[in-house]
Amino acid sequence: MDLHLLKSLLLSPLYLRGMSGILSSLTNTHGCIFMLHRFFCPERGVEGLNPEIIRKTLSKLRRENYDFVSLRKLVRRLTLGQPLGRSVAFTLDDGYFDQAEVAAPIFEEADCPVTIFLASGFVDRQFWFWWDQVQYIFENSPKRELEIDVAGVAYRYELKSHAARVQGARQLSAQYQRSVDGDVGSFISRLAIKAEVEVPVRAPAQFEPLSWEQARALEKRGVDFGIHTVSHHRLAGLPEEQSEWEIAACWKRLQQELSNPLPVLCYPFGRQTDYGRREMKLVSQMHLLGAVTASSGDLSDENQPVELFALPRYPAQNDMLRVLQCASGLERMKCWIRGTTRNI
Repeated sequence: MDLHLLKSLLLSPLYLRGMSGILSSLTNTHGCIFMLHRFFCPERGVEGLNPEIIRKTLSKLRRENYDFVSLRKLVRRLTLGQPLGRSVAFTLDDGYFDQAEVAAPIFEEADCPVTIFLASGFVDRQFWFWWDQVQYIFENSPKRELEIDVAGVAYRYELKSHAARVQGARQLSAQYQRSVDGDVGSFISRLAIKAEVEVPVRAPAQFEPLSWEQARALEKRGVDFGIHTVSHHRLAGLPEEQSEWEIAACWKRLQQELSNPLPVLCYPFGRQTDYGRREMKLVSQMHLLGAVTASSGDLSDENQPVELFALPRYPAQNDMLRVLQCASGLERMKCWIRGTTRNI
């Protein structure tokens, strides 16, 4: 039997009314933050999260009596040591146009607060993200095959279909992100030359940011906007002064453009290798309220005090069962069991 189908069958009881709540009580799960990125927008070529699945997921969580809270409120509860209850918060990273035009209305319909973390230089159109440039190159190359060296290792990709091009771009971006090669400009230039593609200075429609005007309009309707640095560089790889500037300059820009931005940082990329004690100390010294990561986890671990400057988030996918699995505590239980069996 297909493993994905088997997993769906095993988790299908989560669809039953009340089951998720029962499990979250049994697993003592309190407080989950979910991380989302792009949303499906076919007219502009965006292959992201399915809006209908997100709508159904939010509706299911509402029926299960989860407490939809803003990240602002969740961080306040953590700071004051208040009970979290069965609270769930949703965050969107980067500041793409589809987060304003597709995602925000979905959360508004569900009466669910949402926080969008903005890379201020992106919104100011000073640059567009390198991984999007990789995708643009793959999708527009006249070649049928592409080879590129990353940190001394050669990778070859087939470009014989649109699906193969998108998959290849994602694989190469992941390989580059894991490498120690920090000169992304040089990397993009080499890739563009090999692929015979001229990369535009301004982001094409598919990869555009939302505007400050859109952000201000959404803020009036209850959307929070937080800090995602100026240029989305991996902070741990920068000198301390530059790392500090990335955070402080983004926060200043948000304060200039918005009425009440959220003083919470989202670490670019957010893996444990992308930030450290130095960055956590910087966030604290700037008197920001906290910071979120891309490390999976909820806020319920009784054996591990909550670290306000390294809050975990679960990635939300096109899979309602996955979200319910995290919110109910099954995911934490699974990780605990795996950790226990490894130590036997």
